[in-house]
Amino acid sequence: MNSRGQKLVEFCEHYELIISSTVYKVLNRRKYIWEAPDDNIRRLQIDYFLVKQNYRHQIKSNSDHSLVMVKCEIKFKKIISKDAITPEQFSRE
Repeated sequence: MNSRGQKLVEFCEHYELIISSTVYKVLNRRKYIWEAPDDNIRRLQIDYFLVKQNYRHQIKSNSDHSLVMVKCEIKFKKIISKDAITPEQFSRE
């Protein structure tokens, strides 16, 4: 891993992110978005994105060979605070 990769890992650890990849529904021979410019045939899947760890199971992604798109379906939990002012209390004051 180079220094940029190490910085990315440290950034993710600090902000509790994971590095995730898209999920393809295509044949393995077409599963790449970059080809090496030299004579060696190397095709790499390099479409990664960062997401908070607690949302990792809600990621739906799709990709073609040059554009990566991610669809996030996030379900928020309702948090009730004992100190919160309800709309009824606010309107009475």
